[in-house]
Amino acid sequence: MTELGYHPNANARALASNRANVIGLMVGLTDDVQIAATIPYIDEITLAAREHKYDLVLTTGEPGPDDIERLTRRSIVDALVMMDVIPDDPRLSVVRSSSAPIALIGTPNDLEGLYCFDLDARWSARMAMEALLADGCKRFILAGEPAATE
Repeated sequence: MTELGYHPNANARALASNRANVIGLMVGLTDDVQIAATIPYIDEITLAAREHKYDLVLTTGEPGPDDIERLTRRSIVDALVMMDVIPDDPRLSVVRSSSAPIALIGTPNDLEGLYCFDLDARWSARMAMEALLADGCKRFILAGEPAATE
């Protein structure tokens, strides 16, 4: 097999095992998304997937409920990671009805039955300030993203 350069057909393996060994990553690359902040997430998710011998399918633009159904119900992916989840995200009903595991980066209003991950900026800032003050720091600068303007 090595001499002939044989490699198993991924579609045939997926059909036989009922697994694609692919994780979907939905990233809403819209005008209001800061790509510099998104790239580290994509990078780490890609590295983790490869460590576990999974490939990654990246869906960009403004992924909606139809995209979730297309990827999961057709068995294109075994699992899905959705970024930029908002409090009243219209995709959540499809996420809840999906048989595929789906992890959300962002915090919806209703967390029932969902796997959600997010950064608590207020808590992180408080921890940083408390650590500096406990260490005797009397002056410090806190830098962050500029406030959103509409």
